[in-house]
Amino acid sequence: MNSELFQLALSYHQGGLLNQAEQIYQQLLEQNPNDSNILHLYGILLSQKGDYAQSLKFINHALDSEPDSATFHNSLGNVLWYLKNYDEAIIHYERSLELNPHSPTAHNNLGNLYAKHDNDRKALQHYETAIELKADYAEAYYNLAILLIKLDRQEEAIIALEKTVTLEPQFAEAQKQLAQLLLETNQLEKALYHYQERLALVHNDVDTYVNIGGILVKQGELPKALEYFNKALAVDPLHHEAHYNLGSTYLSLQKAEEALKHFLQCLQHQPDADTFFNVGAIYMFKDRYLDAIEYFKAALDMRPDFLDAHVNLGATYLKIERYDESLSHYRAALKLDPNSTELQYIISALTEEGGQTKTPPQFVKNLFDQYAPYFETHLTKCLSYQGHKLLFNSVSALLGTRHDLTIVDLGCGTGLCGELFKDYAKKLIGIDISSKMIELTQAKNIYDELLVEDLTTAISHMHHIDLILAADVFGYFGDLEDIFSRSYAALNEGGYFAFTVEKLEEKNYALQKSTRFAHSKAYIYELSNKNSFKILQEDEVQLRVQRRTPVFGYLFILQKS
Repeated sequence: MNSELFQLALSYHQGGLLNQAEQIYQQLLEQNPNDSNILHLYGILLSQKGDYAQSLKFINHALDSEPDSATFHNSLGNVLWYLKNYDEAIIHYERSLELNPHSPTAHNNLGNLYAKHDNDRKALQHYETAIELKADYAEAYYNLAILLIKLDRQEEAIIALEKTVTLEPQFAEAQKQLAQLLLETNQLEKALYHYQERLALVHNDVDTYVNIGGILVKQGELPKALEYFNKALAVDPLHHEAHYNLGSTYLSLQKAEEALKHFLQCLQHQPDADTFFNVGAIYMFKDRYLDAIEYFKAALDMRPDFLDAHVNLGATYLKIERYDESLSHYRAALKLDPNSTELQYIISALTEEGGQTKTPPQFVKNLFDQYAPYFETHLTKCLSYQGHKLLFNSVSALLGTRHDLTIVDLGCGTGLCGELFKDYAKKLIGIDISSKMIELTQAKNIYDELLVEDLTTAISHMHHIDLILAADVFGYFGDLEDIFSRSYAALNEGGYFAFTVEKLEEKNYALQKSTRFAHSKAYIYELSNKNSFKILQEDEVQLRVQRRTPVFGYLFILQKS
């Protein structure tokens, strides 16, 4: 055999110049048609070019000349694998190991076949043996990790993948798998690092851009997350997950119009229930109720047991006073979540069954956590709410030039009352059950102290208060006896208790279909007398406008006598 020509062929082959190598192998085989090494190498080359049938022929020919070659049996196993002749592949891999039990490559290959056949125990044994034989075998560590993921042994899989990328930092798929596992186990900083490593190896990888964006969202880095989602769209303008994540992120940034654009893009190419729901939620908060209903219904068409879609449909129908349809969806939601005190409460309101004395705290918290970004604008512009101003005008007339008061604002919301009364306060305390409301209020720097707590509980711990305010708060309390008695105990002698309630002609209080309580004037008189409050002022007022109809209530100022 011409050794120089053979070395040239081998050099071309190892350098990936397959056509040049093939020409020389063919020349050599014309001279030496039974040379097992050339037959074997040419068979491998044909396999690399995807010609598995011819590859099989040449490697089998090599084995005819040298039947006890472990290497040849291993190579034949590889070709049979590609031809999906797995049973024969196993035979040749096992024969290779009989001839050379210390071949890490054969153990790794056999591990792959057993893993494919779901013989996880044997696959595990062969991967571990391959690693014992070759401690720096990155591919075997990677294959072991994939099997460990399948076996739900994530921590061990992470260790194996970390070993893989330590041995072979350029192993892009291992970087991706490791990053994904770290993300799933909430190791965000490490996951971000390995996704960045993956991106350095596979430029403009859309899924990696999206995953990095997702991590940045979890870390609260929303503007940076937007950059990565947009990078994904620059590569694939129709990428569903990138559009969906952009929509969700813009929604978190209170940019509803931008969010809507991306959600609608998702629906054009890959409609899904969650996106229909999000579009419906945006239209709901924009007061486009009929559009909201259309999208919530589309979400339910795709997922009939979509609890939140039933709840939001119920809420939307309630806003437009289509009570029967509202009740139908709330009842459907209750079937899906039978222990929900919130749903039971709303159904009680719609059926006017009575028996409710207070809105469930979780209902109020959830309502205002969701409502927080839109609360102030919606209340003042859409509902023409005036309760805070009416209270201020009445109370300030009594306070004169005092600026040394300790004031408590019950249900402070975003600070509409607090802003007006701040100049009268030596100490201004705001209380609200919604943490999202408190976050928004904190940024305004109105209050000296802010508490996320149930109002009744919070007021019971307070003393030496000069003024307690409750603007449009008692709509979430039916029975006010506890609040009255605790407020009386908290106030200084001569202190004021000023509040508004929605108007009720009969009974003490009643839960309305709006899911808010209304109170009668007689009930407020009864509680005032019982708790030794002196009524300084009582007025019938217009609190807000709802669906172009005025909502009337009472404004009271009481004094601890």
